[in-house]
Amino acid sequence: MDPRLTLRTFVERWRRSEADAAIALARGDEAALRFPPPHALELLGEHAPALEWGEAEATAAHLARAASERAFAGAREELDALLSERHPVGDRTFAWRACLAGLFDVPEDGASDGAGGRARLDATEAGADDALDELKRARPEADRAAQRVLHALATPPHLDAGPDAAARHADAARWLDATDDARDAALGLLGATDLPSLLTRLCARSLEGLVPAKTLYRRLGARLAPLGFDAVLDRVVRVDRPHREPWPGPKVVVRDVGRDIRLLPSRLATGMLGE
Repeated sequence: MDPRLTLRTFVERWRRSEADAAIALARGDEAALRFPPPHALELLGEHAPALEWGEAEATAAHLARAASERAFAGAREELDALLSERHPVGDRTFAWRACLAGLFDVPEDGASDGAGGRARLDATEAGADDALDELKRARPEADRAAQRVLHALATPPHLDAGPDAAARHADAARWLDATDDARDAALGLLGATDLPSLLTRLCARSLEGLVPAKTLYRRLGARLAPLGFDAVLDRVVRVDRPHREPWPGPKVVVRDVGRDIRLLPSRLATGMLGE
């Protein structure tokens, strides 16, 4: 088989298995990841000069990400287990997943404000300490696995890689420093003094009737229709089962670029924040 086609098959098969695993998880099923085989690295190193412009860099980036994900797989399972560990909130206990979700799932009466919201935030932070320890242990090895691939191939960064981590951190720090006054003014207008009270204001449950969660994606499609994207969206994009992660944003899953894209909505009803 053509080495270029073989490499593309390895990458696409792995990426599709990632998408299938995400969809299976949302449905309560299991699916195995199909990582590129070890000899994919040798194949790319041998045939990189014959690939089209940008292909070697893109393939190297995919293989590096696959190496990182393989090294991080055990930690991902551990983090998922940590989400199910229970933490005290007042006289009850909740799974960490439920504590996280509770920060966003603000009821109409704002019950997550005040002492109740503070207690749930404290429990969430306590659980986060354990997760942070696991990330600190596993992330460096995953990063080293990716770097070993990139070093072995000696390909330049992919054009879409963007600035390195240090540059991104510096940009973010400058932006945060420059917007401190605007942040304080906005929090003052909202009357928000901590994270629970901020989320209560941002959810704006009283306005939920104007933006019902059930019609969110239909409304999104209607907004894109004037741009001529409606036919493409109807053909390519499907809304699938809600993901299990405890945050309000949707998850985009790409099974086949330009042919099969799934949106996994959040399980949380989050009012204006979800919008």
